[in-house]
Amino acid sequence: MAEVLEARFQRAVFQGSEDVLAADFEARYGPRWIQLMEAAEGAGEEDVKKAEANAAQLAALVSSRIDDERTAVLYAKYARNLALEGQLRLGLELLGLSEALEELIRWGLVMHFSDDVVAAPPYLAGLLNRYMASPVAAAIDVAEELKSLEDPRLLALVEGEIAGDADWGLYEEIYGPRPPSRLRIGSLAIYDPELGLVVNPATYPDEVLDELLSIKEMRARRMASTLGLHGEYEFDERSRCGLAYLSLDGTAEGSAEVYICPWLAVPASVSRGGRLNKVFVVWGPPPQSGLRKRRDMFVFLYEEGARVFYPDKQRSVHEHLVDLLYRSGLAVVEE
Repeated sequence: MAEVLEARFQRAVFQGSEDVLAADFEARYGPRWIQLMEAAEGAGEEDVKKAEANAAQLAALVSSRIDDERTAVLYAKYARNLALEGQLRLGLELLGLSEALEELIRWGLVMHFSDDVVAAPPYLAGLLNRYMASPVAAAIDVAEELKSLEDPRLLALVEGEIAGDADWGLYEEIYGPRPPSRLRIGSLAIYDPELGLVVNPATYPDEVLDELLSIKEMRARRMASTLGLHGEYEFDERSRCGLAYLSLDGTAEGSAEVYICPWLAVPASVSRGGRLNKVFVVWGPPPQSGLRKRRDMFVFLYEEGARVFYPDKQRSVHEHLVDLLYRSGLAVVEE
């Protein structure tokens, strides 16, 4: 009987609380769930092998339960790599399938492998591949979603979460704490304080980051032209900001790296490392409470003005940069 094979497979692989396992059984088998739980007692490695050997029979069982093929297709195409239950729920929500997880479990298309891991059993690989060949599709315009975001805090949050290396201490000093509760960012992503950022499964995090940095590069170049900096300029992949070099005399003390950041989500290796003087030019107003003295200089650039926070060790190259700001016609406030 296919249901017994299915039940014994899950019992054999599941590592977690009996309540979670029982909930899956009840969803799949209805009033017969206790009977199937008892039939699955003592399951082990041999039952896993039996399930794999009878993959066609189990796929037919699952397929017979599915009454919404579009949901099954969208899961197979876009969400099957989301194994943590919380992330899968958010991914399905972004696909417009807010209540789908319960259906996927009822069908047996996914099952719990532990209390918080939900995935399709391997014997369904053929069925999932068939669904992936369906013309049903989901789409998202990543560029438009990002262009609609004006808040640098959100842009920095998305970048830092995807890149995975942001100096969150610096982020929070500039923008304040990360969102304390779940936050939906259009159709692009959902941020959860415990789960992190879940990107719409119809795209990929790397695609979002590439598009985000393309927008950032264009904005950084405009900022650089406003500053009136001379000398070499590039968009630096390491810091994910524009980068210009200032040098008064060729020495380390008389030189500075100027990071030009439309929003700030720099890696900790950049913000905390290196021996050269660093200046961070950030678009937008400074924190209302100001900025504590740091080893690096900060310039907050906004329309027609700039606010400068000198580092704890002020050097001539910092004064030179401020002179350039004045010469650019900006209204400069020095702290």
